[in-house]
Amino acid sequence: MLLFLFSPTVPPQFLNYPTNSYAYESTDTELECAVAGNPQPTVRWMKNGEEVIPSDYFQIVDGSNLQILGLVKSDEGFYQCVAENSAGSAQAMAQLLLREPVSPSPGVVLPSAPRDLVPVLVSSRFVRLSWRPPEETGGTVQTYGVYYSQSGVERERSVNVSEPESLELMVSNLKPEESYSFRVVAYNDVGPGGSSAPLRITTKPDLQVPSRVEFVRAEPLSPTSVQVSWEPPTQPNGPVLSYRLLWSESPTGKEQSVEVNGLNYKMEGLNKFTEYTVRVLAVNRYGPGTASESATVITQSDVPSAAPQNITLEVVLSRSIKVSWQPPVRSAQNGIITAYKIKYRKTGRRGDQEAIEPNNFWYLFTGLEKGSQYSFQVSAMTINGTGPASEWFTAETPENDLDESQVPDQPSSLHVRPLPNSIIMSWTPPLSPSILVRGYIIGYGVGSPYAETAFNNAGEGVPLYESAVTRSLTDTSTPMIPPVGVQAVALSSDSVRVSWADNSMTKNQKASEVRYYSVKWKTSYSTSGKYKSADTTALSHTVTGLKPNIMYEFAVMVTKGRKSSTWSMTAHATTYEAAPSSAPKDLTVISREGRPRAILISWQPPMEANGRITGYILYYTLDKNMPIDDWVMEPISIDRLTHQVVDLNLDTVYYFRIQAKNAKGVGPLSEPVHFRTAKGLSLRFCGTSRQDGKRSRSRRRPHLLAVRHQPH
Repeated sequence: MLLFLFSPTVPPQFLNYPTNSYAYESTDTELECAVAGNPQPTVRWMKNGEEVIPSDYFQIVDGSNLQILGLVKSDEGFYQCVAENSAGSAQAMAQLLLREPVSPSPGVVLPSAPRDLVPVLVSSRFVRLSWRPPEETGGTVQTYGVYYSQSGVERERSVNVSEPESLELMVSNLKPEESYSFRVVAYNDVGPGGSSAPLRITTKPDLQVPSRVEFVRAEPLSPTSVQVSWEPPTQPNGPVLSYRLLWSESPTGKEQSVEVNGLNYKMEGLNKFTEYTVRVLAVNRYGPGTASESATVITQSDVPSAAPQNITLEVVLSRSIKVSWQPPVRSAQNGIITAYKIKYRKTGRRGDQEAIEPNNFWYLFTGLEKGSQYSFQVSAMTINGTGPASEWFTAETPENDLDESQVPDQPSSLHVRPLPNSIIMSWTPPLSPSILVRGYIIGYGVGSPYAETAFNNAGEGVPLYESAVTRSLTDTSTPMIPPVGVQAVALSSDSVRVSWADNSMTKNQKASEVRYYSVKWKTSYSTSGKYKSADTTALSHTVTGLKPNIMYEFAVMVTKGRKSSTWSMTAHATTYEAAPSSAPKDLTVISREGRPRAILISWQPPMEANGRITGYILYYTLDKNMPIDDWVMEPISIDRLTHQVVDLNLDTVYYFRIQAKNAKGVGPLSEPVHFRTAKGLSLRFCGTSRQDGKRSRSRRRPHLLAVRHQPH
């Protein structure tokens, strides 16, 4: 008996959403975020759209929660918990607000400052403080709070005594040989009283643990390895048991460590052309010593490991095509990009040509032939060589240039979105594709409608008008919170379900308060910035009409009356594969020199592959009107775009068709292409069939019958 364990991939799902938090300055807070998925999602935090880098005061605890120590006013903002795995991503957001201290009512007495704050014990990593009660308590003292901050750091943390009558407190988790400022405040029933004068204390060095490691050096050995060496501490305070090597990668700042026996270590498996910061500390029987000074090293460069992205073709004129692109993703550049290589070829013509662009993200090809199809691919270059090329992208020059003898039509649509001190405009181009548009003119004024006009060298077209009223500046209501927890899950090859939560809707929200949600989407690789959108009043929406095997990005906005939130964090989903919906392109048949019975067939992949192509099927016959089941069929593997057919009849017309296949099925057949073989000895083509009268779908060859010419 065979057993098979199927473990489906599951996109991230939130078990516990972060909630809006309120806290006071100098206190600590923790934003919770529990997620599940398969594989287990990785979690990172964003604040106002920028990634939170872990540090002494921003720490990831319990795997996914964000702990912030010693809050300051600038910590206020929107925090997003971003969970990702190979099946998708999800985001949830919460707002952190700092409360203002409550001012006491007139006549209320608060405690005066505690007296005689002194250190009782100063160690390397903790300080014990004591003080005397304030002269004026204004009632019963409820607790004492000790506020402290490290020299040079603008964050102040606080800790309260556990017993109200206690006049001592130990502050722990300090750093050796660092200067701190301490002050103490008494609280009564009304609130905090006056603060004592600051007391400055410098912690002692760790005398029992080793001193700093000396002379740390880091040298790159290759694009993925670095050699680190160091000298032992001058004061080991006993035998050194091991060394701890700590390194962090820029710009993430995430630190890793490894225990080392010896005075050197080879770091391997690093990212190419990436800056690393390295520190070393010694460990003896009492524990780890103070870390060394940081050493910085950059791994060596290499050829790019990915192609440029977002490649677009723009047919400028009948003899010009502009190729534009964006650099490879930063993690795949592996060095400083010195230039880009663009290969191009005309369909049906053998051989490629290439151009080098050292400065720009575009290249204009001129002098092309009218009414011709050209293919382009782009690769990035470093001093180490050329990286992988992109896929081939195809565009066709028109037979004639676009018409500029007349002005363009008016834009086909104009949309305006008013804000308090600005208005966002968007529009779509004129419907006529044959008239050249060189740009747009925007007109606006107080009391006048907004106008959008297309123009070219012939002049300005007919304007399209739209009116808008800016929002009131006196509207001081709280802005709407964008939807959170946006998730996108593919349902089929052309649909994705998008769902979200609305934290701006309270539990007591009246159902009659009308609000609606706008969902926008586009392909993740699109550079045009054009989104499609739909509105709904539900907390989910199924987007249909998508293309197969394409990654899309989605965002959601909530609107209530004239108020709208900003767009949510984006979620991504890739639609399922589908069978190819177009035939392979540019099917070409050429003869083989010196081999009259053989021909070479070439083609290009289909424009709409709808998934990873797994192979091709070639058909050929003498009679193009025969059912396709009666044609000779030859399967072809995925790694080839050419195929040789041999043992053909001489001076005979053959017809060829080809179709692509992927995991979901086969695509449509190409149009027939005919080819006459070279003249010479005549051969007759005979079909084959099975005894049951049905045609076999296995590979078949024509029977070959030699005919001798008899003299008359």
